[in-house]
Amino acid sequence: ASINWYKHDKIKKFLKFEEINLGNLLEQEFHQYILPFFTNAFTIEYIVINNNFKKIISITEINPFVEEICKNNDIEFISINKKQNSSLVLDKLNIKINLGKIPISLNISRKQYLFFKNYLEKILFSFLGLKYNQINKKSILLLDFNPILYEDLLIQLSKLDKEIILLNTRRPAVWNFKSFQIILKNKCKLISLSEYKNNISKNIKHREKLFFDELNELWKNDDLLKEHFSINSQNLWYSIKESFKQICYTRFSESINKILMMNELLDKIKPSIILEWAEIAFEEKMFIQIAKKFGIEIIYLQHTLAAMEDSNKFFGQFISHLSHPFLSDKQAVWGNSSKEYAIFG
Repeated sequence: ASINWYKHDKIKKFLKFEEINLGNLLEQEFHQYILPFFTNAFTIEYIVINNNFKKIISITEINPFVEEICKNNDIEFISINKKQNSSLVLDKLNIKINLGKIPISLNISRKQYLFFKNYLEKILFSFLGLKYNQINKKSILLLDFNPILYEDLLIQLSKLDKEIILLNTRRPAVWNFKSFQIILKNKCKLISLSEYKNNISKNIKHREKLFFDELNELWKNDDLLKEHFSINSQNLWYSIKESFKQICYTRFSESINKILMMNELLDKIKPSIILEWAEIAFEEKMFIQIAKKFGIEIIYLQHTLAAMEDSNKFFGQFISHLSHPFLSDKQAVWGNSSKEYAIFG
């Protein structure tokens, strides 16, 4: 229930923005955030119940949970506050670069990374002539493709009489000389979401305020949320409430910004086809749903070996897997065996 909290009928109405459930966008990372809380809660509950403690001093992220167990078992409880983790796994990024032969590793926040990425793209567009300028020609938009890994694909696509556009919302399409060569050689063009923000910045702030005014009503309904964050009838909600709210505010703000910029982009540029390979990722989930409103065909490129066994079906939503219903209109697979399984499996 804790993983699917956003699907509850009484909750999801607070999470809808442009008909997109913003809670669903966090699915890939949320289980990594919530798992340590539940693991610690199970462990602590087992230790307390199976030992005859008179007093417990708790220095954990889940002190309210421990306090409730102590109260139910007549144990004296002393709480020492500990700062909670209020981030998801991709809120902090490790950047590795080489200065000559010297490797450098930098840890930066997601917000800092996106700022530097947008700044880098502005420079690339200005000085390298890679910016896409709409012409009267059909186009294929590739969503978050690494040109070095997909060089052969770009070579084949460049042979078509269509404009090849790369929209990279995470890693820049060009970050070294080799990626630049591939983009230039295959006459690909680049586009950035950030260039569509200026025209709609006032609308973004207005829509954000309306959305968060509604969301704040959800946080008042503790009884509803307790149903989804409890263990063996013990309430875990109050232990995660503040960090969970902070995650939602941060990521939902980013989501609203990107959704409105994606709408603006597709209103101005209408590619014939969108090619993507990671539809369960944060940005892909948004972009696919928006593209469908514009009637643009979306092809999901299988990017790894298909784990076809029944035991792997649960993980199908987190990998390029044939066992789960995908969001895109079509799926392109590698090899005849994958094709036959996709059709007849």
